[in-house]
Amino acid sequence: MVMSIAALCSCRGMEPDDAGKDKTETGHGKTAMVRFEKSGSTEVFYVALQDRISKSKYFVFSVNHYRNHGEEQYMDLWRLNGAQLEMYAKADGTFSVMTGNLLTNGENESVFRDCSDESTMADFTGGYHGDERIDMEEGCGVKFYIDDVEIAPEMLESSFGWVECDKFHYVQTSAMYKTGQKVNGVFIASDHRVVADHVKTTVFGDSGYNTVNRLVFREEMPIFWYCGICCVGHNLAEKGYNEDFNVEIFDSSGANRLDAVGHNEFHAWNDSNGVEVNIASRMLGGGDDSQCRMFIWDTKAYAKYYRRIPANGSMPVSSGTVLEAEMDVRMNVR
Repeated sequence: MVMSIAALCSCRGMEPDDAGKDKTETGHGKTAMVRFEKSGSTEVFYVALQDRISKSKYFVFSVNHYRNHGEEQYMDLWRLNGAQLEMYAKADGTFSVMTGNLLTNGENESVFRDCSDESTMADFTGGYHGDERIDMEEGCGVKFYIDDVEIAPEMLESSFGWVECDKFHYVQTSAMYKTGQKVNGVFIASDHRVVADHVKTTVFGDSGYNTVNRLVFREEMPIFWYCGICCVGHNLAEKGYNEDFNVEIFDSSGANRLDAVGHNEFHAWNDSNGVEVNIASRMLGGGDDSQCRMFIWDTKAYAKYYRRIPANGSMPVSSGTVLEAEMDVRMNVR
């Protein structure tokens, strides 16, 4: 069943300005749908974004709640963890998968590397890599919005079906903790002190998403930051180019392709699947955008978009240092 945003709002005692004049039925201009699944500790949003040309085709993104409070993972956060192309059957309101793994289950929003003990540092910090939580520090948490209307917490106590809209977004405020070390294959836990605060705003709409990440550091350390990061699957990226317009074929060899300082754009496509993606990122504060380095890591898993600051090595941050960046990802059916 497809619900309107008016129906969802009325469930929590909120009414739109034009209550009683619901214009959100499929085919009346709405370009997205959102549903929520909750089963025990599993919580996930599915966000279906209509292709700009092929109106029956949708890019369906998943945003999951990850909880693993163990010493090594030490995570409690929401993150975007995949996307696929699906066909929507209006007659019965169902979706069927056309092409999977457009985005793969890696980090698609933000992560940094603490280089303090580079030779023994166990992992990156944040998102997929852990050491980030929304449940420990005062002021941390997450809010979800459908067409800029906040979803009340009680609505997330159980699943709800597809809700039509034009936009879905979430704002997550988290603490990032000192990452542990690994020596001779043995993990050594850190003291889990907070090293940075993170605000992530990820907005879905117009056949893609935009993520803005803001880091405020609490202590001095050398780091590098992937201010743009996106796990583009080979089902989406068979070929691609950057601002130089020199086409690369991705063969899963493990090479870094389209490697250049100052570039930020990645256009990729898959001829057999008929899909394409455009990615761009930029620093909004705390660093010189022209000195960022972009490259595509071409592995068996993906043609992964990276944009890092500094271009090579690390840079110092101290208590109060603020870094902010934006990445935009848009998909189309060719």
